[in-house]
Amino acid sequence: MSAPIIKSRRQHLRLWFEFYKLCHRAPVVSAGKGVNLDFRPNLKKSAEFYAPWGDVRTVKFDAWWKDHQHLFGETLVQEVSAVTPHPDVMHLAVPLNQTVSKSLEQIEGLIKAKQTNRLKDRGIDPEAVKSKNIGFGQYELTRGVEIRGATLNDILMTLVTWIDSNQPAVNTKFLLKLREVFEERPISMYIPYVLALKPQKDANGDLQFDEMQIRSVRRYIKRGIEVCRSVSLGDFPGKSRLK
Repeated sequence: MSAPIIKSRRQHLRLWFEFYKLCHRAPVVSAGKGVNLDFRPNLKKSAEFYAPWGDVRTVKFDAWWKDHQHLFGETLVQEVSAVTPHPDVMHLAVPLNQTVSKSLEQIEGLIKAKQTNRLKDRGIDPEAVKSKNIGFGQYELTRGVEIRGATLNDILMTLVTWIDSNQPAVNTKFLLKLREVFEERPISMYIPYVLALKPQKDANGDLQFDEMQIRSVRRYIKRGIEVCRSVSLGDFPGKSRLK
């Protein structure tokens, strides 16, 4: 079965949430040589940045999202081909047959009025805040990085399984367990391409995954740790390859 399509902004933010949550429960001591899973120093540095998120350690994303989605308003002016149903986004039709200065003047007035109304909707007195853009889109994804959501989701599941298994050696035994995790998910029959080829019997009749598959899973774990490191400092997904 083909990989699930994870392109929506909400799904990308869900991945950010799940990686941040994992940072809080990752073991502080790793059995892997040279692998540091202690994100506490970074989380301490980013504590103020993440304060509006609240305590994510025991809450599920959908419940958390209901009370925190306002933190992720769109943060770029861009041309759209379809209306985005986001409460902190305003859609305008800009006539091209008038001067830019006149259009900007009209847009400024509309935006300020919209911001005032949104603040009132949240129970905030517009006259009591220094800036009317307070609370609108405080968080944004790493600029200039293409997010391959399906791959990041595979990386997340691989890292979670590895950590929950007490960071074992990444070999055929671990890949068998990992494939089992993907197969047993109630919501999807999808198996990542790195595990798509089933293990084959060796000369002794034992099942073995291909060495290339094993190396790919090791890279997934390494990339997952890199993402956690970026997330623990307030950046998702961070800038590195294998996104």
